Amino acid sequence: MTLALPGFLPLSGQEFPDAGSSSLQSAMKPDWHGYARGSVYGGGKTYDLSMLFAELSLRPSFRAGPAFLVSDFRLRAGSAFDKEFVKAEVKEFYGGFRTEKADVSAGNQIIAWGRCDGFNPTGNLTSRDYFFLSPEPDDQLLSNLAIRVKLRLTTQVDLDAVAMPTYKPSVYRFDLFNFGGEVAWGNPLWPSEKLKNGSLALRINADLPGAGFSFSWFNGYDPMYGFGLADISWKGTAGSAPQITYSCEPYRKHSAGADFSIPAGSWIFKGECALNLVQHAGSSAPVPQNNFQVVAGLEKDFLGFHTLLQYIGQVVPRFSELREPVPASLTDPMVLLRYAEEMIAYKTLLFNRKIFRQEEASDHALSVNVSRSFGYDAWKSDLSAYYNFITEEFFLRGSLGWSMTDALSLKAGGFLSGGPRESLFDYAGPVFNGGFLELKVTF
Repeated sequence: MTLALPGFLPLSGQEFPDAGSSSLQSAMKPDWHGYARGSVYGGGKTYDLSMLFAELSLRPSFRAGPAFLVSDFRLRAGSAFDKEFVKAEVKEFYGGFRTEKADVSAGNQIIAWGRCDGFNPTGNLTSRDYFFLSPEPDDQLLSNLAIRVKLRLTTQVDLDAVAMPTYKPSVYRFDLFNFGGEVAWGNPLWPSEKLKNGSLALRINADLPGAGFSFSWFNGYDPMYGFGLADISWKGTAGSAPQITYSCEPYRKHSAGADFSIPAGSWIFKGECALNLVQHAGSSAPVPQNNFQVVAGLEKDFLGFHTLLQYIGQVVPRFSELREPVPASLTDPMVLLRYAEEMIAYKTLLFNRKIFRQEEASDHALSVNVSRSFGYDAWKSDLSAYYNFITEEFFLRGSLGWSMTDALSLKAGGFLSGGPRESLFDYAGPVFNGGFLELKVTF
């Protein structure tokens, strides 16, 4: 990881002690911490135990003057969806330097943009493993190799620039869903590791006494992606179901976004929006149509309950509706075969519309999160809910955490989702629904 190391090299205009001197040793400020935990997630329809694992996280960090190193190494073993695994993961590993006028870092980083919570139209830099089922939602965040430069233009305004030379997709496990019939997943069509396939992002951010806001731009491959129809095979006997093979197909886009956060007494008003212009959006490829996304939120404490209410919306200005094929004849075998293949292609594009929330020209949803600490902060409860008014899908997620000591904690909760037949949440519910329990020791 050579990109993570330049922060330890001498900087121009800076004087460092000799490597063998005691003054260098005193300047070094190592920090060692981490955790060990055992987690179980299960009770769903498809799997009795969706995930069961033990995990060790080591997070050494070092600082020497303006130079720093941040890391998070994880070792995890257990079973996921009835398959045993042992995995070593570099969650984060990056280094750099921090001065009065600039921050520079390079390495595997998790970079979050946007001021809204949970739903971020400008959050194009961080992919997710949606099928890592854990009591901590942030466990799904995935790092990517990035070079980041933040320039402080004034004490209140900074310019943030990020370059990602490689593409890091989110993780879908739609092979776990019951689509019916014979469905296989072929090789993904990831972009080659060339600089032209990398991503660039810029953001100018202001944190003023009465408000915070930013404007951002992104050009690159979206961490989300669609599914293309790779092959249809009719190898069985007459009347048998075909073998359908899908492939992951990422897409490139330009995205211009903005966000704000304005406190007003005991209220906080938040907003975030993005205009997305997608490459090849007008074709029949499995990509979203050009769209405008917006999130607007209200945050306030009511009787000790911290409450966040958010509206999540999307508009497709030039929405093109999918037309279901109609057979020209009900007796000609060749016409019926062609009709069957056209229906498979139609269903494939329709499923992509479900992924991108573009089944209609507009999409509207509400989310609410309510949390509270009590018992001198030894206990914390959290409840989240989501409902989509267009697709009629929903989810509920609740948890209760108990800090038994400063180092030992216990967390339990559950997740429930659903929707109309053949909706995305209808497919996901049997896999995701269930309860979870975690015992964690920090050090």
